[in-house]
Amino acid sequence: MNSPVIIIGGSHAGVSVADHLRKAGFDGPVTLVSEEDGLPYQRPPLSKAYMSGSMTLDRLHLRPQDWYDDNRIELLTGVPAMAIDRPNREVALADGRRLPYGHLVLATGAR
Repeated sequence: MNSPVIIIGGSHAGVSVADHLRKAGFDGPVTLVSEEDGLPYQRPPLSKAYMSGSMTLDRLHLRPQDWYDDNRIELLTGVPAMAIDRPNREVALADGRRLPYGHLVLATGAR
């Protein structure tokens, strides 16, 4: 059995990792954790095209909800990761949940 992969960060990088895992044939659990509510979205167009009205919110999403469902990628939004417990291989979320992982990807951006 493939051990779970936890991806922290709903950025383009985080979604790309999930996509590449599935395309490479990884069949184990994949969970993407994002502190922001809603589907992961493109950041640069948000500040330009969306704010000017030339792009709709739906077009900002990196992938539609169906893509996550079809690829068996659990999307946890609106809940930040608070701590990484390396000895126990768990990620602690702000809502009290603890997610076990076999592999952990940090895709949190520059902040």
